[in-house]
Amino acid sequence: MFIVRRSTVFALVSVALAVMSGCATTSHSSPTAAADRGNLSTAADRLAANTNMFAQATDNAPGLGPSGDASYARDAHSLADQAQDFRRAAASNAEQGDLKAQFDELSRTYQTVKQEVDHSDSQWTKNNWRSVSAAYAELANQIYG
Repeated sequence: MFIVRRSTVFALVSVALAVMSGCATTSHSSPTAAADRGNLSTAADRLAANTNMFAQATDNAPGLGPSGDASYARDAHSLADQAQDFRRAAASNAEQGDLKAQFDELSRTYQTVKQEVDHSDSQWTKNNWRSVSAAYAELANQIYG
């Protein structure tokens, strides 16, 4: 009778270990994926904050931007809005493919504003753009590695 109990206990422990290891391997997110998602969210937060500050600085310092052209201010605000939308998507655990598509759209607006800044004679604008550029590079690295 003792042998039956020992084999029964062994069988139960084996089943329990198998079930536990199965749960561990079928988890939807690994610690690395969770850390990557956290890094992505942090980078998205930084870009949203920096683009918002850049757009606000542009509004608060008329004449210091690359031109008096209203399209520049509109583009800066569009970039800030898109960065904020991306931040929300990253925080809501959107699918990676959706995030990449949204980032690609944001990138087009970023490049438009970057061209305006690059063609500017305003050192003030270029100095204020640096934080946006650094945050964008960090986020691009999180998205595309």
